[in-house]
Amino acid sequence: MTIGGTLTQNSDQRLKKDIVGLTNSANKIEKLNGYHYNWIAEDRDQALQTGLIAQEVKALFPELVSTNDEGYLSVNYIGLIPHLIEANKNKDADIKKQGELIEKLGERLLALENQFGNTKTVSN
Repeated sequence: MTIGGTLTQNSDQRLKKDIVGLTNSANKIEKLNGYHYNWIAEDRDQALQTGLIAQEVKALFPELVSTNDEGYLSVNYIGLIPHLIEANKNKDADIKKQGELIEKLGERLLALENQFGNTKTVSN
C-alpha cells in the first residue's frame, strides 16, 4: 500500500477514556529485534524488507498485534511510536543522571588528586 499524502489517526483526548500512562516501555523496546527479510510469497514485493517479527512483538506488546482470519499476525507499527517516545525520554533521563554522576566523580577525583599532591609534597 502506498499513501501519497499525510496519514493521520484520531488522537483527540475528548475521544478517549481510561487514559493510563505507559510504563516499562524502554525495557520492552530493548527486547525487540529489527530484521531484514524477504517475503516467501512471490506475489508480494520482492525487495528487501525491514521490520519486526509479530510473534516477538506480541510477547511484549500484545495490544499491537492482530490476527487475521487465516491466523497470520500483523503489527500496528504506529502503535509503537508512543513506546519509543517514552523509551527515549527514559534514556534522556538516564544520560542526565550519568552526566551528573560523572561530574561529581570528577570533583571527587580532583579533590583526591589535590589531597594526594599535598601529602606527597609534605612528605618530601
